[in-house]
Amino acid sequence: MQNKLLTILFTLGLFLVSMGAAVAVPATTPGGIQLAKIQGEVTLRDNVTKATRSATGVHDITMGTTVLTGAGGSVVLVFANGSTINLGRDSELDVETFLQDPFPTDIKVSDLTTEPSTSITKLNLAKGELVGNVKKLNTAAGSKFDVNTPVGAAGIRGTTFRIVYRPDPLNPTHVTFTVSTLEGNVLVQVASGSTSLPVSVTQNKEVTVDVQVNIDPVTKSVTIVSPPTVLTPVALPTTTSSAILQATQDAVQATQTTLFPTTTTTPPATTTSKTTSGDG
Repeated sequence: MQNKLLTILFTLGLFLVSMGAAVAVPATTPGGIQLAKIQGEVTLRDNVTKATRSATGVHDITMGTTVLTGAGGSVVLVFANGSTINLGRDSELDVETFLQDPFPTDIKVSDLTTEPSTSITKLNLAKGELVGNVKKLNTAAGSKFDVNTPVGAAGIRGTTFRIVYRPDPLNPTHVTFTVSTLEGNVLVQVASGSTSLPVSVTQNKEVTVDVQVNIDPVTKSVTIVSPPTVLTPVALPTTTSSAILQATQDAVQATQTTLFPTTTTTPPATTTSKTTSGDG
C-alpha cells in the first residue's frame, strides 16, 4: 500500500512539473517604438555602431537608439505601452531601455488609459527638453518609467510632465535641470550630493536645479561640483503649463491612428513524446 501511494505521488509530481513547464511566464522583450510628427532636422544614432541616419521616412525604431533634433527640429516618440515623448528642439535623447511583456490584442494608443502590459523604460536626456505623457503604470508588477539627465533623474508613475536639461551656452559648466508636472506625480532626485531622497513633484508644481559641474574632456561624463541642499517644488508658471498642454495635444493628435500589433505568439503544436523527470 505504501509503495502504491509513493508511486501515485511520484506520478503526480511529474505531471505538475510538466504543466509548470508548459505554462511559463512570458519573458520581457524589446517593445515597439514609433516615430510621429517629425519636423525639421531629426537624426537617429545607433548606440552600438554609432552610425547615424536621417529620421525622415523612418517609422519604427528600437531601444539602443539615440534621437537628436536640430535647432528647429522636433519629433514625437510613441511607445507600445501607450506613452508618448514630444522631443523638442536641440535635444539628444537616448532610448536606452524599453522592455515590455507581450500583449494579446492589437493596441490603439489613443484608446489607452493604462499600459497594456508590464514595461520598463529608461531614457537618458543628454541635453534639451521633452514633454511626456505616461499612461498609468502597473508598478505592483514591476513597471518603471525613468528619465535620467547627467545631474538628476525623474521617476514617472503615470503623468503628464516636462523635463528640461540645458547647459548655459556661455558657461557649459553651469547647467539647469527643471522638472514640471502638469498632472500626476514625478519623483526627482539629484545625481549626487546631499540631496539623497527623491522629492515628489505633484500636479501643477515644478522644481529647478541650478548646479556647477565638471565635464570630463574625454568621456564627457558630468560630475556635480555644487549640488543643492534642498529641492523645493514651486507653483507651475502659467506659460510652462500652457507649453506642456500644447505639446501634449500635439502628441495626442499625432497618435490618433497609431497602432501596435499584438506581440503574443501562438504556441507550437503539441507533439506526443516521452516525458522524463529531466524534461522542462
